[in-house]
Amino acid sequence: MIERADSIASAESDIWMLQETAIPRVLIVDDEPMIADTLAIILNRNGFAAFATYSGEQALESASNVQPNVVITDVILPGMTGIEAGYKIAQSFPECRIILLSGRPAGNHLNTPGKGDDHGFELLLKPIHPQALIDYLNTPAPPALFSKRETPQHEFVNDKIKTLK
Repeated sequence: MIERADSIASAESDIWMLQETAIPRVLIVDDEPMIADTLAIILNRNGFAAFATYSGEQALESASNVQPNVVITDVILPGMTGIEAGYKIAQSFPECRIILLSGRPAGNHLNTPGKGDDHGFELLLKPIHPQALIDYLNTPAPPALFSKRETPQHEFVNDKIKTLK
């Protein structure tokens, strides 16, 4: 039986302590609980404080408590997409690193919604080896692929993603 990641509800009392430390807080968003929980367990065992959520809506609620340094989100989620959740979280936490996970080669289904002058989203392909993800998280953020600020292309990209659900 797989060990379950700590739930947000049980971890909320410890959040204030994490905010005072240098431990990176990672919010993981994936509609497949096994994936989200497994990533959280792996990251928790490797120097991160990781929290699993299973929808974009749940990620928004959790972000206000966790105040993440990093969000790792699947792109295609039921309801709110990972990009939509990323935009909303970035509005509250502009320094938060937003990493999109896509199971489609080169993220070609996303197109590029345009680069803004601000920090933006990063894109990684699934599956990703756990050590490769840890190494990636331990490096400075590369140039962003997607602007975290909503652009005129934002609706186009989200509409395109929703057709893939």
